[in-house]
Amino acid sequence: MSNTAKNINSQQPAMPEETLRKPEAIEDYVALLAFWILAAIVFLQFFTRYALNSSWGWTEEIARVLLIISSLLGSALSVRKNTHIMVEFFYRYLSPKGGRVLSTIVDILRIVFFALLAVACYRLASKTFGALVSIDFPKRALYFIFNGLIALNLIRSIQVAIQHWRQGGSSLNLTAPPITDPTYTPSWRDWIAPALLAVLGILTLWAYLTESHIGFLFALTFLVIVTGLPVAFCLAGASYVFVTATGSAPDIVIAHRIINGMDSFPLLAIPFFILAGSLMNSAGITNRLFDFAKALVGWLPGGLGHVNVGASIIFAGMSGAAVADAGGLGTIEIKAMRDAGYDPDFSVGITAASSTIGPIIPPSLPMVAFGVMASCSVGQLFAAGFIPGLLMGASLMVIVAYMAHKRNYPREERFSLSHVGRSFKSSFLSLVTPAIIVGGILTGVFTPTESAIAAVAYAIALGCYYRSLSFKRLISVSMETLDTMSTILMIIGAAAVFAWILTSNQVADNFSSFVMENFESRWMILLTINIILLVVGCFLEPIAAITIMVPVLMPLAKMVGIDIIHLGVLMVLNLMIGLLTPPVGTVLYVLSRVSNLKFERCLSGTAPFFIPLVTVLLLVTYCEQISLFLPSLIYR
Repeated sequence: MSNTAKNINSQQPAMPEETLRKPEAIEDYVALLAFWILAAIVFLQFFTRYALNSSWGWTEEIARVLLIISSLLGSALSVRKNTHIMVEFFYRYLSPKGGRVLSTIVDILRIVFFALLAVACYRLASKTFGALVSIDFPKRALYFIFNGLIALNLIRSIQVAIQHWRQGGSSLNLTAPPITDPTYTPSWRDWIAPALLAVLGILTLWAYLTESHIGFLFALTFLVIVTGLPVAFCLAGASYVFVTATGSAPDIVIAHRIINGMDSFPLLAIPFFILAGSLMNSAGITNRLFDFAKALVGWLPGGLGHVNVGASIIFAGMSGAAVADAGGLGTIEIKAMRDAGYDPDFSVGITAASSTIGPIIPPSLPMVAFGVMASCSVGQLFAAGFIPGLLMGASLMVIVAYMAHKRNYPREERFSLSHVGRSFKSSFLSLVTPAIIVGGILTGVFTPTESAIAAVAYAIALGCYYRSLSFKRLISVSMETLDTMSTILMIIGAAAVFAWILTSNQVADNFSSFVMENFESRWMILLTINIILLVVGCFLEPIAAITIMVPVLMPLAKMVGIDIIHLGVLMVLNLMIGLLTPPVGTVLYVLSRVSNLKFERCLSGTAPFFIPLVTVLLLVTYCEQISLFLPSLIYR
């Protein structure tokens, strides 16, 4: 190793070994094995294509099977750790006793969900024939394996529920007051959540009795979301109740649609983009990116606010996830800003707002999901997000400069070209990662999945070069990736069932007809689409919202003449703003834990930054060339 590398490594302390995650149950080891076999197969496909100029057909089918197996195994891990994406916001409006009662109901609902899904999958396996094309493995046996993994989730759900019931606690690991507030005193706020649940329950019953089938589906879905049941189980569970209550399809359709929803080769990009971003965070590479951004823009008024935005723009080219940005870079950024004397709410607010750039600038996990659902080019979507992402960064820097002037925030040392040069040199190898991902996709050299696995291989090589990536840390990062990917893939599978019900009930056609009849101008229709997506983004995780809303909005977009790539950018932009708004507000929950600030203070600190984000949204909405210029230039 060179002296430069040694010096750099000495400045970037490794993450303490005791904080690393380890496998704790048999399925964790099996999941890790399946995941790394999956990674090896995808890398083998990548290697044979570019090094041997040939393609092995069996790799794609086996990779898709391993993706489903890894996701179901990872789901059992997420059940044990309670990391499935859920909405705990409404627990803020319950007494501690009410919170424990409701979380107990959630435990029961989760057990019932997996029990019904296991039965449905067993019936599906019993009626499945044929074999895999590549290795002549019976599909019936494969579906029985899937059934066993669903049964494992059921067993873990029962074990977790019993453990917490004995302890008199909540299996939701709630972080929101009042259930975590030792100084709690009763108030009228304790009745807000029960009142909301009562209203949604009445609406659900009314819709069922009046045979308003789609109304019943939506009311039931929102009812269980409010309870705190994980979003994936809400979507799939409500769909199960719907098909059973209406008799519109047998229950095996639910299991079949969930599995098929995850069975897509382009979705393989998701776990490997997550892994690449996690490797960057864990190996200390994000520290170097932060130092480079600091040298580049830290001299501006409110320097660290600009550094925050600049670092997010650079990191956006590596991870493609807002939560990865908030949880990785956010920790570094908030500490640095607090130490420099910035207000805590401002530090959290700009960190939250800048993290939304991650899924706009390529690569982007939501855009991969949109490309799969809309059957359009993921490469073109990535190219379309580049300029809007830069505009988001520029607009945030404008308001940072204004607030820094009003609040007299400090700036860092004066601009020094030599300092920028030294920082660039120390971070150069890290900056190559976005070039591999973005450059490879935009030039057509890599597919999104191939660019993701190339980024993983490069990040591992870089971690070994800097001696910051030990085997234990690699295992820990793999566990985190399994956890995250399983929650996302389960949501995609569950949302696929929900979207199928909407499509089969002609919701998209009815919605398109309603909009066309009531709004004449294209300007108003685009505004309507934005408002709908902003509202949906407040209640649904982005991947779930994309999976559900793409089939609903695509017919309308075609009728109005909205380019499908442009629609994809608009959808992701809207849903990223939704990440900053309750009740979902995933980014705010992450930063609340990172910064030890109350959720309400995080929300108030983020509020001023909605102005530039919504301004860019409207600009992109009505100036299509902002998003379509690069795709038309590169892919013409």
